[in-house]
Amino acid sequence: MGKHKISVIFATVGFSIGTALCAAWFYVDTHDVFTKRVYWSSPNGQASGFYTPAYDNFQTLTFALCPASVILIASMNFSDSRSTRIFNVVPWVIASFLNGLLYFVIGFRLPIVGIAGTQIASNAYQIDVWS
Repeated sequence: MGKHKISVIFATVGFSIGTALCAAWFYVDTHDVFTKRVYWSSPNGQASGFYTPAYDNFQTLTFALCPASVILIASMNFSDSRSTRIFNVVPWVIASFLNGLLYFVIGFRLPIVGIAGTQIASNAYQIDVWS
C-alpha cells in the first residue's frame, strides 16, 4: 500500500470517529443516559441528579479520539431548543472534518517514520563499537 492510500484510510476513520461521536453526543443530550436520578427535589424545586463516572470517561474518550472537538468549547450552549439545533451541529461537522484532516496527516507521516526508524535501526547494527 502506498503512503497516500494509508492516509486516505486514516482520514476516513478519523471522519467516521468524529461523526460517530457527534451522533453519540446528540443521543446523550436527548435521552440523558448518564444521569442518575434522585427522587427528591433540590431547594429551588428542580429535580436533581448527578452524572455517573461513565460520563467523565465518555468525555475523556471524546477528546482522546477526536482532538478537534476542542472547538466545541467555543459553541457551548448556543442553543438548547430542538428548532435551533443547527448551531450545535455545525461545530461538530467542522470538528469531524478537522479530525479527518488530523488523522490524514498522521497516516501520511506514519510510513515516513517507519522507514526512517528502519533505516536508523539498520545503521545502528552496522556500526562496530569495538573497533
